[in-house]
Amino acid sequence: MTIATRRGRRSLVLVLAAALLAGGCTSGGSPSATGSPAASGVPGPSGSAGGSTLAEAELKYRIIDALGHIAFCDPDAFPVRRDDEGELARQHLAEIRADTATFVAIAAHLGLDPAAATYTADQQLAIYAAWKELRVLQLDRDGDRYRFDVVIGPDANVAYTHIVGTITSAGAIDAQQRVPGVPPACPICLARGTLIDTPDGAVAVEALRPGMAVWTADRSGRPLPGVVLRVGSAAVPPTHRVVNLALADGRPLTVSPGHPLPDGRRLGDLRPGDALDGSVVVRAHLLPYHQPATFDLLPSGGTGFYWAGAILVASTLH
Repeated sequence: MTIATRRGRRSLVLVLAAALLAGGCTSGGSPSATGSPAASGVPGPSGSAGGSTLAEAELKYRIIDALGHIAFCDPDAFPVRRDDEGELARQHLAEIRADTATFVAIAAHLGLDPAAATYTADQQLAIYAAWKELRVLQLDRDGDRYRFDVVIGPDANVAYTHIVGTITSAGAIDAQQRVPGVPPACPICLARGTLIDTPDGAVAVEALRPGMAVWTADRSGRPLPGVVLRVGSAAVPPTHRVVNLALADGRPLTVSPGHPLPDGRRLGDLRPGDALDGSVVVRAHLLPYHQPATFDLLPSGGTGFYWAGAILVASTLH
C-alpha cells in the first residue's frame, strides 16, 4: 500500500510492509475515533473565535499547520498507479485554478503569485500535492464552527495520530479527541451485502466466486455477459468509514471512498448534484462501517466494469 502525506510543499509516498489479503482490497478515508478521548485545545493563529471569517481552504491550512499533514490514500497510486504525477499536475492546473478561493489559499501557503500566467513544473507539482491534501480534509459545518476527523502522520517515529475536533470560522482549533491512529488502508472496495448485477439476478458481492456469470460493460457502457475472473476481500480496521450514496432514481450504494468509477472519478469525491450513471447524486454521507472486511471482483471483458447497486463501477483488481 502507499499512503500519501505532504511534507512541506511536496507529497510523500510511503510503502508499508503489511501485505494485503488475496484480493488486495480495503479502503481509504478518515476513520472515526476509538479509545478514550484526550481533549486538548489548539488555538489557531487567529487566536480567537471572534475574528474575521476565513475561507474553507484557509481553515484547512490552519488545521494542517497546527496539527500536521493528513495521511491519505493518494488517488494517483490506488487502485493502480496512474500517469506521471508531473503530467497529472499539469493536466489538473486549470481545474485547480477554477476554484479561486482554494487556489489563492494554496498559492499563499506555497509563497506563489496566484495571478502568475505560468508556473514551473516543480511549482505545478507542489500545487497539485496541496490540492489533493485539501480535498481529503473534510469540514462538516456544525453551527458556528466546523468539525473535522483526520489521521495525521507519520511522524519521525512512523507513528500516526487520530484527531477529532472543531475549528471556528476565525480559525480557532479545539482538538477534542487525540488517540493513536492507524494508516489508511489502501486500496478500496465494496461493503458486504452490495448487490452485483448478474444474468441470474442480483448477487451479494461476498457470495460471488470465480467462474460465476456476471454483467460487465464495454467502454461505452453497453452491457455484456461475462464471468467472474477474480474475487477479493481484505480485513479493515474497526475505524473504517464508507460512503453511503443514493441517486435521485433510488439506486443506493455503500462503498469505500476511493472506489473508482469508469470515468476515473472516485466515489468519495461525489457530492449532491453530481451526475452519475444517468442520474444525479442526492446523498453522499460518510458512515462508520461495522463489518470486518470489504470486497471486490474482476469481471472478464477487459474493462473491469460491473454494476454494483445497479450503478456502473470499475474494479480495483487486476
